[in-house]
Amino acid sequence: MHLRAAMEEEFADFHAKTGATMVYVTHDQAEAMALATRIAVLDRGRLAQVAAPRTLYREPATRMVAGFVGQGAVVDGVVTGPVADGRARVRLFGAEALVRCRPGQPEGPALVCLRPEDLEPAVDGPIAATVVRAAYKGGFVLVEAEPQAAPGVRLLLRVSGDAQVAPGEALRLAVRDGWVVPEGV
Repeated sequence: MHLRAAMEEEFADFHAKTGATMVYVTHDQAEAMALATRIAVLDRGRLAQVAAPRTLYREPATRMVAGFVGQGAVVDGVVTGPVADGRARVRLFGAEALVRCRPGQPEGPALVCLRPEDLEPAVDGPIAATVVRAAYKGGFVLVEAEPQAAPGVRLLLRVSGDAQVAPGEALRLAVRDGWVVPEGV
C-alpha cells in the first residue's frame, strides 16, 4: 500500500513537471481516479465513456459505467418532472427525491445512480429500509441497506464512525442527491 502511494506521487510529480501525455493502464479504480486527468472506461472492448475522474464518478453516461465506477447502486426510478436547472424530480422506492440530470431529461422510467454520499439516515426519511450489513471503516461505518419497497436492492451509505448500526435494524433514509443515467432503462 505504501509503495502504491509513493508511485502515485512519483507519477503525479513527473506529469506536473513535464506536462507529458501519459497512458496508464490499470484495473485499480483508486489508482485511475488519483492519477488521471481523463479516464477511458472500456466495456467489452468498446469505449463506454471518456471523462475526467469527477465526471465519471458523479455523472456516469451508462448503466455499466455507473455500476463499475465507485460504489453505489443503479436503481429503477421514474422521472416525474418538472426538470429544470440540471435537476429532476424522481420517484424512488415510493418516495419523491430531487436528483441531478442532463438538460432535457424526459419524464418516464429512468435509471438513477445513488452513491453512498447521496443517502443519509433521517428520522423522518421517506424511505423505509433494513440494515443488511454494517462495516466499521475507521472514520465511518459503511452500511448496506435494503429498501422495504424493493426487496433485493442494496443501497450503500456512510454514517458516522460513532454510530451503532446492526444488521436487521430498521432505518429511514433520505436521498440528498443522485444522478439520472442518460442511457436510460
